[in-house]
Amino acid sequence: MTLRRIILSLAVVFVAVVAPTAAQQAPAPLRTPDVIFVPTPQEVVDAMLKLAKVTKNDILYDLGSGDGRIPITAAKTYGARDVPARRDRRLHAR
Repeated sequence: MTLRRIILSLAVVFVAVVAPTAAQQAPAPLRTPDVIFVPTPQEVVDAMLKLAKVTKNDILYDLGSGDGRIPITAAKTYGARDVPARRDRRLHAR
């Protein structure tokens, strides 16, 4: 197993195990968040995946993947496996 896969695996474990526990214990926000979801334009997604030379042998982890367009495009176009990680699943349903 390569160092890259080990690091990615540890990141997934952290997101799957530690982050939800921390999120459940967080106090209610004192104000409305001041950030908005801004999707990456599809032509930028295509260029990033091409530049990264994604192949069917890759597993793409996209932390905070929003509507999932990056991992979905990687899977559909290049056959890569994807592990989208997002906090707001409503964005992925769009």
